[in-house]
This record gives sequence, structure tokens and C-alpha cells, in this order.
Amino acid sequence: MERKIIQILDTVSTTVHNKSTLSKLKESELKILGLGTKFIPKTSQKLTNNFNQSFQKLSRNLSLKIFFNNNNNNNNNNNNNNNINNDSNNFNNNRIISNIPSIINNNWLPNFKNGENIIINSLTYYLQKNTIECLKNKKCVNSNTDKLIIKKLYNLTKIKEIIVKPSDKNLGLTILDTEKYIELCYEHLNDKNTYRKIDNFSIKNIFESLTNLIKRHNTNKNYFAKIEKSLLQLKDSKSIRIAPFYIIPKVHKVKLSGRPIISAPSTHSYYASKYLSNILTPILQFYPHINKSNKTVIEFAKNNIFNESTIIGMADVVSLYPSIPIEEGIKEVRKIIERHRLQLEWKNEFIEFIIDLLKWVLTNNYCTFNKEIYLQTKGTAMGTPVAPIFANLYLIHRDELAINATNPKKILSICRRLIHHI
Repeated sequence: MERKIIQILDTVSTTVHNKSTLSKLKESELKILGLGTKFIPKTSQKLTNNFNQSFQKLSRNLSLKIFFNNNNNNNNNNNNNNNINNDSNNFNNNRIISNIPSIINNNWLPNFKNGENIIINSLTYYLQKNTIECLKNKKCVNSNTDKLIIKKLYNLTKIKEIIVKPSDKNLGLTILDTEKYIELCYEHLNDKNTYRKIDNFSIKNIFESLTNLIKRHNTNKNYFAKIEKSLLQLKDSKSIRIAPFYIIPKVHKVKLSGRPIISAPSTHSYYASKYLSNILTPILQFYPHINKSNKTVIEFAKNNIFNESTIIGMADVVSLYPSIPIEEGIKEVRKIIERHRLQLEWKNEFIEFIIDLLKWVLTNNYCTFNKEIYLQTKGTAMGTPVAPIFANLYLIHRDELAINATNPKKILSICRRLIHHI
């Protein structure tokens, strides 16, 4: 069976970097790890209940989409007919309201007047019925290979002296000695310029400070009622946690190191950070030299013709996220917002709220590792939703300095940046 699984998985393309000195894994185990972190082996468990829940969710999502789309169209028509802007504080702007993160585990359903719910229920029932019929006719059982993969994956979890993590730059998986992994984590956490160990952590005080911040800026009861409900939705939740700290190995470096990351979902600042990301990201539309993804960089290169004399240079901002001074970063974000306040249609009250909320998120970057709690005192934590846009806005001033310095000499004809990659 060992040889069979090696033959079956022989075409697996995910690279596995075995940096462990303590545990020598079998070739079949390395092949299974090579399936990647997104691989899910088949199981013989009945899927009917899961599909029922999925179709209930589909029905609700369709209902909400239709309901709010109709409401937005009605509101737009009313505004056009009346030609009146009652939004004195800019808190009823549909674009701003739509950026508020949704409430988890919210089962509210709209009440339709024109029978839309009958059409939605009929459609989802038809899809659900046919899907379940297809599943009944298909043999959803474990093959011997699936059973072996599940068994080996389970056995790998029992090997405590090693740890498996995705590699930086999407370079596959890395196997490390657990002691080495912990050492790499502490290389970051023991940096007193960036992290501080916390002895007295109070989630109650953190949420109180957020509540007070929202009340202090409450100039529009309707809008801030939505804000408070969204941003404080984990206040009394049993699922709330302190962000776990971890690193992903930089196997492409000569000396092995790790990129520090936190797992932000279900933490005290997650929804505030997500809201800020939603609100601030549209500002990038005013800066076409900032690319949103690797794909846009590749497309740009394909669509441009370069002369033989053209020199292409690349640069990288080292350790950008944890290196940004918080106060300086917030000042740069404020400058960018003020520059585009007319295009954004943001009033003073709203800008002050966004800046204060950003400061709250950045100064409450708590994380936990090895049963200890730390506060990140410099920069932003990679993994929190607002981090990419905060870093992007912070670097805009540096971009402009570089472009302006080279333009008189006509050295720099084109400049593109993807967060910290130039």
C-alpha cells in the first residue's frame, strides 16, 4: 500500500521543504503533505445535512440580496426625484453603510410584499432536491487510498517534535523541528522595540474603550447603532479569542527565518479592522501606480512595450508591516484622506471617527503565543484586515518623494508598487 500511494501521488506538484533534523518522514508521508493545505480527503460521512444547511444559507443570501438591492434602487429614485441631500453628516451614504461588517449568526429574513420569497424558495428547493438525488446515485465512499491518507494525516498530528507550516511566498510546505519553530517565533516576540509582554489582559476594558469611542463620535444615531452592533458583536461571545501568533518559514532566504502573522478572526478588533479596510481601500483608486494583486502586475507588463534600452529595477521594503511607527502612519493616512475628502464626500465628523478607530485598532494589537500574551507596540500585525491598506497609504508619500526626485532627470518613466514590492 505504501508503494501504491507513492505511485498515485507521484504527480503532486506542491513542494515540501523538510527542514527537520529530528524526524525523517517516509516518502509516502511527504507525498501526502505535498497535496497541500487545501486538500480534503473524501469521507464516507453522509452529506445530506450539510447540503440542507447550505441551501438554507443560499435561500437567505438571495433574499437579502434582492431585498437590499430593491431598497437601494428605491432610495436612489427618491433622491433623484426630490433632488435633496439630507445627509448633512454623511452617515446615510449607501457606500458607507454597506461597508459595515455583517453580524455573524444573524437569521433575520426580509418580508417581501410581491411574492419574491415564493420564487426564491421554489428555486432553492429545486436545486436542493436535484443535488441530493445526484448524491444518492453516486457512490460517495472511501477508497482504500483515501483511508490510508486519512490514517497517515492523523498519525502525523501525533508527532509532537515537528510542525508543518505553509512556506512564505507560496513555496509549498515546510517541516520544522518544533523547538526551531518556537525559536523563530521568539526572534520576533523578544524584540522589545516591537512587542511587549502583557501580564494583565482585560478584554472587558478593551471593549469598554471601543464602546466609549463609538459613543464619543455618535452624531448620527441610526448609523452608529449599526456600527456599535457590528463592531461589538463579539463583546459577550464565547467564541472570542486572543489572536494566535505564528510564523510562516522563509525558505527562500539563505538564513532560515519566519514572517510574523496573527490569526485575526474572532478577536476583539477583527470587525473594527475589517470595517476600516472596507472604508479605506477605495482610496487606492486615486493612485493607479499601486497594484492590487500579482495578476495586475503581470497584465501591466504584458500590455506595455519596453525599449531595448529600458532598465527594469525592483526594490522591496524590508519588514514593512511591523516597522511603521503608529503615530506617523496615522498622520500619513489622515493626509491622504484630507487630500481626497471631496471625492470621498466625507465630512469632518466622519474623518475624525475613522482616524480614532484606526488608532484604536493599531494600539490594541494583542496576540498570544505559548500561553503568553503580547502587545505589538510598533507597526501593524500582518493578518489583521486593515494592515494592507494602512501600509499602502503610509507608503504613498514615499512614492511621491521618489517619483518627484527622479522626474526632473527623466530617469523614472514608470513606477508600480504592490504593497511593499516596487
